Amino acid sequence: MNNSVLILTGNTPFSALEKRVFELSKRTPDIAFTLQSIQPCVTCSVNLRLVDFIAETSFKEYDLIITHAGAGTVFFLLTCNLPFIAIPNLERRDPHQLELYNWLKKNKYSQTALIEELKSDLIVKKPIQPDFQFDLPEFNLEMLVNELFN
Repeated sequence: MNNSVLILTGNTPFSALEKRVFELSKRTPDIAFTLQSIQPCVTCSVNLRLVDFIAETSFKEYDLIITHAGAGTVFFLLTCNLPFIAIPNLERRDPHQLELYNWLKKNKYSQTALIEELKSDLIVKKPIQPDFQFDLPEFNLEMLVNELFN
């Protein structure tokens, strides 16, 4: 079971994810949630802490990370081999998070979910742990771009 969950919303508002996490925190009082948000639209609760910044070096302290499907965050988590659930921010104008979400799902690099699929059973169960180590210096960015956009 995951006792501590970090939620990363990125540098743009992601109110749908924040609201869903707020609802989930009420239903799972035994889990400590930390929500990183630049413009929170929810309030703290007994088991929901709000922060505007969290250092990447502290990510490993959490049992699970729920993150927007932003490229920088996703690739950092992959290189660290940390368990996470990627959720595309569909509130953004550009579709790159949805494209990255589809790539992660297709290749089974992490758990993925849309907002409406994020339920307490996803958070409580042990997340998918990739059985490979993503090595960013050797990562072929051109291959990824071709796969995503062609």
